[in-house]
Amino acid sequence: MEIEAKYTASEAQYADLLETYVLGEYGLKDVEEQILIDRYMDTPQRDIEKGGYACRIREKSGEWLLSVKRSEERRVGKECRSRWSPYH
Repeated sequence: MEIEAKYTASEAQYADLLETYVLGEYGLKDVEEQILIDRYMDTPQRDIEKGGYACRIREKSGEWLLSVKRSEERRVGKECRSRWSPYH
């Protein structure tokens, strides 16, 4: 299971993050650009979304990954979700 947190940042905060090389206990480094293609799937009646889930198919570097995500908590500027994938 993966716990994901998303935050919003101003342009100034984003610029500061680009200059950051350490984030907590993690060292940061420049990496090459990656292209991701995400496709979200649902029924015509949007049953998956109504049930609090999202079904995503992601293509990255010629590999495909299916993820089913469930919304657990929503706050202003932060969202935490669990994710299931056969590869995680």
